[in-house]
Amino acid sequence: MRIGVLGSGLMGSKLGTLCARAGHDVVFSYSHSLEKLQKLAKKAGKSARAGTPAEAVSNADAILAAKIPEAHVVCAFSTAPSEVLLPVFERRKRRTVPDLVYCGDNKAAKKKLPR
Repeated sequence: MRIGVLGSGLMGSKLGTLCARAGHDVVFSYSHSLEKLQKLAKKAGKSARAGTPAEAVSNADAILAAKIPEAHVVCAFSTAPSEVLLPVFERRKRRTVPDLVYCGDNKAAKKKLPR
């Protein structure tokens, strides 16, 4: 899956990194510094890169953005601090897997989320 990240703050950087480490193609964008985006992409892994917002959304299967008119909400991370996301991801292959609550208004899209 190709994922565009609009915003490279605490949540965008962590969620994009998780997606890249899970094997998805990720384009990080929208920062005051191209150097920051490039460092972030390098740290996220070989399937991540830095780009412009236009490059991030072009041909993207999913976009991580604060607001998109008429978008369907599929996941919500507002109750999970960004600091817990990487440790939870690292524990995903253990016998007892961590849970994260999500909600949405699009049944077909929710069925595509990993379990």
